[in-house]
Amino acid sequence: MAAGADAKKVMAQFFEPAKKKPEVAADAALALGELAIEKGDFARAATECRAGLKLQPDSAALRFTLARAFEDSDREKCVNLLEQVIESNPSHGGA
Repeated sequence: MAAGADAKKVMAQFFEPAKKKPEVAADAALALGELAIEKGDFARAATECRAGLKLQPDSAALRFTLARAFEDSDREKCVNLLEQVIESNPSHGGA
């Protein structure tokens, strides 16, 4: 995200409309999840990633970002999600 850009404005203007387009909705959910984590909104990150996983249940990137959302609040869930990422994609860069 560009330096100084307002995260809420970026979410509203770019990513929320993209979520309505089936061909990019999961990518938009991932971007929103990552942005929410960057801003410390872990509940929003989890919500966005779960929505993206409904569209792309095999997405290692969405599952990894969801794990990051639970890193501080639910260690067991985080580890379980990371295990799923490794199982589905052993070469995933983050896991």
